[in-house]
Amino acid sequence: MRRAFSARFIGLALALLCACSGPATTPPPFDPGGWVCYFGPAIPPGELAAVDLAILEPDEWPDVRNLAPAKKIGYLSIGECGTYRPYWPLIRNKPWVGKENPNWPGDIAVDIRSEEWQALLLDTAIASIVARGFNGLFLDTLNEAVYGEISNAPGSAGKIDAAAALIRKIRDRYPGLTLLTNSGIDILEKIDTHIDAVLVEDLATLYDFSARAYGPQDPEATQWILDRLTAFQRRTGKTVFVIDYATAEQPDLIRRSRELCMAHRFRLYIAEIDLRRLYRAG
Repeated sequence: MRRAFSARFIGLALALLCACSGPATTPPPFDPGGWVCYFGPAIPPGELAAVDLAILEPDEWPDVRNLAPAKKIGYLSIGECGTYRPYWPLIRNKPWVGKENPNWPGDIAVDIRSEEWQALLLDTAIASIVARGFNGLFLDTLNEAVYGEISNAPGSAGKIDAAAALIRKIRDRYPGLTLLTNSGIDILEKIDTHIDAVLVEDLATLYDFSARAYGPQDPEATQWILDRLTAFQRRTGKTVFVIDYATAEQPDLIRRSRELCMAHRFRLYIAEIDLRRLYRAG
């Protein structure tokens, strides 16, 4: 998922978007109602008046208390740290900091097993988000945090349990917050009692970073995701949110995504990959 840049990195972000997004496209029209995932700069509160849940970039919003959505969900990356985050200088030379994400320049892998990293998230990052008036967290890069162990990469044992333990700690420390994870499909059974909902990207569509193009998701991948999400629904009765990426010039992609989400009672949001404008709500 797109990690938004702080104000001092907006110029760099725009340059990267120009370089990586290909020809200019018309964004899908914003459909008031439902929910949004928006990582752009703060906008007039009235533009969010018709939504009940908004996932926002905390560094762009000094105070969200007066925003209309009942659920004001702050973005938090738990498997990576952006070099634009205020706490990056505190960790940049730590042995548990890894490599840069090739798809998202400026986002650096961190080892979820690090107690120091977990403490920073619990004591500093989340506290800052809550202080701005957010009443929920969107926990991103969970897949990146546990992929090493899932793929049996050397030296990755314990990452799944560490991620699950961190989510339990967040729930215990901040019991009043609404918690959404970005995917984590492989470990949902370990965390589903500690989260309020799950969000997945790329159910019916897929953004190809190499080709810089939007297209259909592989049908087998779609079915694999559906099987696990419907199992999560049956097991917990909790909400599934979906972000599928497409442009307004791709109505067939959007139609397929809508059909799938309506059939399975998922809450859909259609957007382009940068998530820095308001798009069509499902």
